[in-house]
Amino acid sequence: MAINLSATNAFPYIYRATLAGVAGDATRVDLPPGVEIVSFHFLVNNGAIAFTGTDGATIDSQFATIPTGTWMSVQMHGRATGQALTQIFLAADQAGTTFELLLEEVG
Repeated sequence: MAINLSATNAFPYIYRATLAGVAGDATRVDLPPGVEIVSFHFLVNNGAIAFTGTDGATIDSQFATIPTGTWMSVQMHGRATGQALTQIFLAADQAGTTFELLLEEVG
């Protein structure tokens, strides 16, 4: 179920997919090292993002709900070298929910 975007090296980059599995289950998205901003939205159903979790398991209890059609952006770089997050976890309240990601490198 995981989505591996770690080899992406041209930005901005758009990725669109449909979450498989069970409603509320996390899909891990592996991010490329150069990405600084990740923006995303869920096209039909509400979604969620977490920064910790396990691919294929229920989304972590520390998540943010993203209402349908609402774009959310997250700056992924850490406060110091080596602190950037390398993955996010996405889930939706209905199986088969389509989402879109926009990956950006600012500097």
